[in-house]
Amino acid sequence: MILNDGPAKLFEFDNCGHLANGLTTIDEVHSAISVSFAGCVKKQAENAAKWADQVDAHVRRSCGDWRGPLKFGLERMNSGAARSLEEKGFIIEDAQEILEVAKSIKTPEEIKCIRQSLESATKAVANVRWSTRPGLTENELWSQMHSSIIKDGGEYIETRLMTRYSA
Repeated sequence: MILNDGPAKLFEFDNCGHLANGLTTIDEVHSAISVSFAGCVKKQAENAAKWADQVDAHVRRSCGDWRGPLKFGLERMNSGAARSLEEKGFIIEDAQEILEVAKSIKTPEEIKCIRQSLESATKAVANVRWSTRPGLTENELWSQMHSSIIKDGGEYIETRLMTRYSA
């Protein structure tokens, strides 16, 4: 959550707050209340209301009580959670455009990270090429790529797709 002129707050999975250690862009880390079906199954509506209460409390603590509607931009959120915020008096706006434009502006630190990521991916692809041999399963080959990424300090691979290349 980023508020105008307020601290940047990260709502993280339970017991995962340590993942934000050292991030200079995060001022506060809080445990998130899951509002996804996978995270709370039949308690979605109940959790969405609790989550909206949590957001409302943090906004009021940071911004004080406000009069009239408060605009709240969401990039990705299920409809129940959005409705719960609206019931608290928030006006929900789509924040994807603003966030995509902001993400397109790279800092020198981000450029370094991108370069490091590309170097790691290049090594991993080369490792896959060297490991390829008849009889090797896709899973065995995939493990070579993922292993290489992790050894280089990477966290995860976003997709799992091996394709055949024909020249």
